Amino acid sequence: MKKSRMKFSRKGQIVDDILNGINRGVLYSLSFEQLAEIQKAIEDNLPKKKKHSIDLHFTIPMFFKRIYFILSAGPDIRGNKKVDQDIIDQRAKTMPRDVVIVVAGLFCLSAFIGTIIYKIIQVLAARL
Repeated sequence: MKKSRMKFSRKGQIVDDILNGINRGVLYSLSFEQLAEIQKAIEDNLPKKKKHSIDLHFTIPMFFKRIYFILSAGPDIRGNKKVDQDIIDQRAKTMPRDVVIVVAGLFCLSAFIGTIIYKIIQVLAARL
């Protein structure tokens, strides 16, 4: 059974998909003002399209498939770099300790496996 879809917004399919996901009874019980405010709130909170200084999209046809490439470049507006640098510094400080722990763990594991192999060889030699 095909579900009927209503057209709500000129701005995009995302708003329509969200509003069409609402139960029809609930949707029809909303006033035009309520529906307009919900639609406005959705549109205001959609991610904004970012503009890049360089924005290239192209495909290269291969024998059986096409490969899609994107090259984007522009100003870095991703956020606070100090937090990222603090995380990198913390990882650099703990890395030697982590390497020592891993090496010690592998040494203990190999000693345990070696002991088990030694005991198995002793039991087999005693039976001969």
